[in-house]
Amino acid sequence: MDQGNEPYDLSGKAIGWGFNLSTNLKLGTKDVFIAQAIYGQGIQNYMNDAPTDIGIQNDFSNTNAPVKGVALPLSVSQPT
Repeated sequence: MDQGNEPYDLSGKAIGWGFNLSTNLKLGTKDVFIAQAIYGQGIQNYMNDAPTDIGIQNDFSNTNAPVKGVALPLSVSQPT
């Protein structure tokens, strides 16, 4: 059970942001080009089977909180 007696302050907040662009282009009578691009930070939780979206950044000059959470970058493009 967590007693809350840690010597470090690991609380904090991180802001995530991102955008998603997608398109369908008809190429002739039977072919369709489908593409999607995603870019942002801290948005991995919104993807299927994604890893964590917050990483740590060392701040050894702050003895009370020697690490802080930062939003990880993400860039994906996928033509199909």
